[in-house]
Amino acid sequence: MLTSTERDLLGAIDHGRVWKDVETIAAFDRRSGREGEAKAADFIAERLNRAGVKWTLHRYPVWLSDPVSARLTLVDADGSERRLPCKTWSFCASTREPVRGTPVFVEKTELLHNPLDLLAARGAPRERDLLGKIVVARTASPVAAMDAQDRGAAALVCVWEQGDETLIHEGNVNFIWGRPNPWESSLYPALPVAVMPHGEGEELIRRARGGEAVLELETRVESGCREIPVLEADLPGESEEYVLLGNHLDSWHYGACDNATGNAVALAMAGLFAGRPLARGIKICWWSGHSNGRYAGSSAFAADNFDSLQRRCLALCNADMPGLHGADDFARGSSGPDLRGLYASVVADATGQILRPGGFVTGWDLSFKNIGVSSCMSWSSTLPDGSPDGTANSFMSWWWHTEEDVMEHVDAGVMKQDARLYALALSRLASP
Repeated sequence: MLTSTERDLLGAIDHGRVWKDVETIAAFDRRSGREGEAKAADFIAERLNRAGVKWTLHRYPVWLSDPVSARLTLVDADGSERRLPCKTWSFCASTREPVRGTPVFVEKTELLHNPLDLLAARGAPRERDLLGKIVVARTASPVAAMDAQDRGAAALVCVWEQGDETLIHEGNVNFIWGRPNPWESSLYPALPVAVMPHGEGEELIRRARGGEAVLELETRVESGCREIPVLEADLPGESEEYVLLGNHLDSWHYGACDNATGNAVALAMAGLFAGRPLARGIKICWWSGHSNGRYAGSSAFAADNFDSLQRRCLALCNADMPGLHGADDFARGSSGPDLRGLYASVVADATGQILRPGGFVTGWDLSFKNIGVSSCMSWSSTLPDGSPDGTANSFMSWWWHTEEDVMEHVDAGVMKQDARLYALALSRLASP
């Protein structure tokens, strides 16, 4: 049950300001290490100044990978050519010249998916049963890509199996978290990869099974070391203990729902708690390098602040993709077992829904578990099961990681409820 103090706190959230902040941030193309991301960071810093919140801008050198272009051509037996829709993903190889070969369909179950299985297999001679072939498979798993590569494949074409939308989602083919160690450099794919939408991909699978066509693939990916920003706001409390609220600033394209909404909610929390007495402090971080660095910003911050996080950080709240149109399920839990009861009370008191504990959560910039920092929430609202807006067999939206992630898919009512959830969770975590 909400206390009178909590009701006053939730009533103080300026939801109109949150909406305007989403609009401003979503006007920038915020790929990691680019000008739009820097402008968004400048905007947030200025808003923090107005709220009287102290902040620090960290800059970390990280390894980023940007997909630039891909061209996939189907060549029939009579020599006629047809361009197929596709994108390449981060951390794949660029082609120096077009890769041409016979497409062969490989079932997902015939490829490895566990990194430990891949490393074990690399310790022995591998059968080169895919030598020179362009593998077509219903998976974009980085382990599967590496397995195909080790078996001699010249390229991999991934067919999106988790939704029938025609849009092609951005992503990465990489299971190395954050900044790589030198020995991990061999675990990035060295073969070109293209991702196709479901419908055209299934047609290609039929053609590959027929064995009559030839594929030609060209990809361009720019990878290298760049400096990225991580903005940290500090709201001190009576003790040195603190709660961490994280959210990724970088996005694919304009990223209104992923993650301008999270950026604005985090900014609203800074303004809401500024000047309020806190038993424990609140730190708020806007990460970079989320997708094309695979959590590079949060992992760099974790390494740089290991001692403080281990000794004084009590919990992580992560704001990612709040405010999606139709996302009225607030009960899909993502808390660690030690914080599940607290977050269940937050969900019940703020929304009236009953928390459903989920499984073990990976990804989502949860770069602090090995330090001992538990997650209170990785997200807040989600699309309900069976939503027509869903994809990836989950609560992800069909516009997620695409050019269509724009303001028309942001729901003001859902945003309002999400902001209340974060405010109540932070308030209870920062209380004695």
